Amino acid sequence: MKRAHSFIQKIFYSFPAQLAVMLLKKNQLLLIYWLLLIGFVTSIIGNRFGIPYLFLDAEYMGTVGFISFFITGLAFGIFYMAFNITSYMLNSFRFPFLASLYKTFEKYSLNNSVIPAVFYLVYVICVIRFQMFYQLKSFLESLYCVAGLISGTSIVVFLTIKYFRHTNKDIYKLFGVASAEDESKRVRKISPIRDSELRKADRKIWRVDTYLVFPFKQKIVRSTSHYKSFMLESVFRQNHINAAVLEMIIFITFILLGLFRDYAIFRIPASASVLLLLQLL
Repeated sequence: MKRAHSFIQKIFYSFPAQLAVMLLKKNQLLLIYWLLLIGFVTSIIGNRFGIPYLFLDAEYMGTVGFISFFITGLAFGIFYMAFNITSYMLNSFRFPFLASLYKTFEKYSLNNSVIPAVFYLVYVICVIRFQMFYQLKSFLESLYCVAGLISGTSIVVFLTIKYFRHTNKDIYKLFGVASAEDESKRVRKISPIRDSELRKADRKIWRVDTYLVFPFKQKIVRSTSHYKSFMLESVFRQNHINAAVLEMIIFITFILLGLFRDYAIFRIPASASVLLLLQLL
C-alpha cells in the first residue's frame, strides 16, 4: 500500500502531471481549445455543420492527400507551439527551477505535451478511420495522409525549437553561473539533509519533484534557492521577449495569407485556417 502511494505521488508531482493540473486550475481557457478540437475530430461538436469533415478530410486545391494534410500539420504545429509559448509566458514564474536548466523552452514543451499528445493520437486514429470507412481508401493510403500531417507538425516543431536554442540564453550564458544540470553532475557540496530542506522550500512555490528530458528520461528537480532572484527573472524575461517575437511572426504570416487569398495556392485547407485562428486567440 505504501509503495502504491509512493508511486502515485511520484507521478502526480512530476512536471508533466503538474503542468496538466496547472492547465485545469489556472488556464481553463487554453484547455477549452483542446476540448473543442477533440470535439471536432470525434464529431461530437459541429457535426450538423460539417466541421469534423474539415479536419478528417482536409482539402487543398480540390484534392485530399499528403499535401492537404501536410498544410494542416503545419497549422497544427503552429497552434501547438503557440500553446506552449502562451503557457510558458503565463506559468514559467511558478517553476523557478526552469531558469536553471539548459534549453529551457525545449524542456518545458516536452513536459507540457500530455494533453496535445492525447489530442494528436485521437486525431490520427479518427483520420485513419474516416479515410478507410467513409472514403474507402486503403490502410496505406490513409497512412499516407497521416504521414503528411505528422511531417508538417514535425517541421514546425523542429524549426521553433531551433529558434529558441539559438535565441534563448540560460543562466550560465547570462551570468556565468553553473546550471542545475551541471551541478547535479558534480559531487554536491550541500549535505543531503540541507538539500532536502532547500527543495521543500522550493515546493512552496509549486511542487515539482521530477521533469522529463528528451528522449523521455526522468531527472530530479534541483533547488534554486542559492540563485539570486534577479538571475532567474532575467532568464525568464529574455525568453518571454523571444517568444513574443515568434508570436508576431506567426501573426504576420496569418495576415499575409488573408491578403493573398485570391490566389488559389494561398487558399489553405479550412482545418488549417481554424487552427491558425485558434492560435491567434
